[in-house]
Amino acid sequence: MSLQDIVVYLEDIPEGASRLEYAAALAARFHSHLSAVFVADALELHRYSGFAVGTGIAHMLAHHSEQVRAAAARYRTLFEAALLQEELHGEWRISDRVWGEDLMIHARHADLAIVGPADGPSRRKTALSLSEDMIFASGRPTLLVPAAWRSERLADHIVIAWNASAEASRAVAGALPLLYSAKQVSVVVVPQAGLPVPDGIDPGRAIVRHLACHGVTADLFLLEGTDAGQVVVDFCTERDADLLVMGAYGHSKLSEAIFGGATRYVLRHAEIPILLAR
Repeated sequence: MSLQDIVVYLEDIPEGASRLEYAAALAARFHSHLSAVFVADALELHRYSGFAVGTGIAHMLAHHSEQVRAAAARYRTLFEAALLQEELHGEWRISDRVWGEDLMIHARHADLAIVGPADGPSRRKTALSLSEDMIFASGRPTLLVPAAWRSERLADHIVIAWNASAEASRAVAGALPLLYSAKQVSVVVVPQAGLPVPDGIDPGRAIVRHLACHGVTADLFLLEGTDAGQVVVDFCTERDADLLVMGAYGHSKLSEAIFGGATRYVLRHAEIPILLAR
């Protein structure tokens, strides 16, 4: 059981290099093919841009294009060095589109897409962060990696936020290679948050049994609380988890949730990588 093909989306931001290092280390663990997509930041005109007229506009566009070329070249050098260091096969790509099918198509030809963290109160918005909802619509699992997350922390302890939803089921299916290679797997269920299952079915024990059929040993934790998002984040922090697996909806910047309002809370407060699917 393995991840054969991983794609990492990169931007010209300080934490871009650490995201690439994490993706390369993960690809090395599974001997995966690694593709890198450099997402070129579009030229954003500010309120003073109206003063650029005539040749000023041409100079402004030329300067922006040169910045994009220089950044792409810098990241390509880092990418090729990572392939060499980890002894990987890979492919370099550039995308000047941060929305829609042009962006999603790269993820649809991979087992896993790696991006940066979601928008949060203390997190700077970037061109790619505004596209996360589109990547979630790719039909592939998406892994959000926090800024400066250390590449040596490669999902040895994985937490599954389980509510028996179709989205959570897809997330677990997409995470199976990671779960299989993990040293510890914890399944967290928050019964008070409400689980859409009929009487007579224990969703926590059922998913633990399902994982066992795939050779994954998991511990089940039934936790109290009505705010499932906070319960899950607190559990991950207390247990020093390396990765959180959960289902999510992809509408309105993930404003909908797995356990009531849990997705929004988790994306805003979790400080570990999160693997999502919808």
